[in-house]
Amino acid sequence: MELLRLEHITKNFGKGDGKVAALRDISLKIDEGELVAIIGKSGSGKSTLLNVIGSLMRSDGALDEENGRNVMKVLKELNESGKTVIIVTHDNKIAGQCNRIIEIRDGEIVDENKK
Repeated sequence: MELLRLEHITKNFGKGDGKVAALRDISLKIDEGELVAIIGKSGSGKSTLLNVIGSLMRSDGALDEENGRNVMKVLKELNESGKTVIIVTHDNKIAGQCNRIIEIRDGEIVDENKK
């Protein structure tokens, strides 16, 4: 069952010559119960997209490897119980643990695949 749908979302920052497109015509659908990774380099639009979705959680820094494993374990357990989990990461190993990966670059979805 569809949990959320975004259609043709564009988000700009700044004005005039300083205007930067953080998101460019983003359209996507996330179904209930999915474990989704949004992946991309710094400045690609990941956090802006998550902010639009309404689930932005700020972190003071990256987790070490052991804590990262523990957090992923908890997130997987939540997902297995039927909760929808969306993860924003730079790490392909973390994204590879998800059922669906959405890659964003320069504010646009450039790749999307499901396992």
